[in-house]
Amino acid sequence: MTKKSTPKLTKAAVIFGILVIATCGMIFFFSSENSVQSSITSGRISGLVAKLLFPDLDSMPADVRDEITTDVSHAIRKCAHFTEYLLLAQFSFQLLMALLRPRSNIVCGLGALAFSAIYAMTDEYHQSFVPGRAMAAKDVLIDSSGGLLGVFLTLMVRVYIEWKKKKAGSVSNHDSAENNDADDASAASAK
Repeated sequence: MTKKSTPKLTKAAVIFGILVIATCGMIFFFSSENSVQSSITSGRISGLVAKLLFPDLDSMPADVRDEITTDVSHAIRKCAHFTEYLLLAQFSFQLLMALLRPRSNIVCGLGALAFSAIYAMTDEYHQSFVPGRAMAAKDVLIDSSGGLLGVFLTLMVRVYIEWKKKKAGSVSNHDSAENNDADDASAASAK
């Protein structure tokens, strides 16, 4: 009879579980802001970025200044969406890796991507109930793209770490074999 492996609660699972919950909470909080609150939140950052990109912004005509600020605000909001879901996917990936035995990078990556995409869909649905906000398929696509990049980056880091461990293991095994060969040669010449 084969023994089924059950998820083991490790320190890494607890840490990444907390990070997943915190990221979901952050996304939910920002999605709960009505359109006025959301504009104020992103407007502070947008104003700073616009002034960094366009130092003479204050001396520009009002219509040009408003257009620049609106464009910068839009870009920042979309980058924030992308980044939130990039982090959510990375934390989800690491949580699944910590919980699942035996580990599979592909299964955990697909699971993290699916979780991020489903959370993006439910987040957009949630926004449809917030005054002044609406569901947008484009935002789900942006969020899911962030999740995809998060999974890809996490996968690449994990593959690189595994490659380095194997390389270090083969070097130490190679060194041990050389030392054993030298010891054998010394013992043979001593006889």
